[in-house]
Amino acid sequence: MTRIRLACVECDRRDHADVAEIPPQWLDLGSVDEIDDLLEKVTGVDAIPQWYTHLSVCPDCLQKTKEEVAVAVR
Repeated sequence: MTRIRLACVECDRRDHADVAEIPPQWLDLGSVDEIDDLLEKVTGVDAIPQWYTHLSVCPDCLQKTKEEVAVAVR
């Protein structure tokens, strides 16, 4: 099975660089191949290979966003 190298779109967290599956606390945005394919179609420019295979939002960034929204709503 291919290992997942998971990156957060909000921070530079790399502690999930070699996992078998996406942890349930992360919001899966999709595989980099799918995102790169879409960007190439829209822009017409070849995507640069990245170290990660999947982009998601990590639990820490998700919590931070929820807290920021709660403060803004007050």
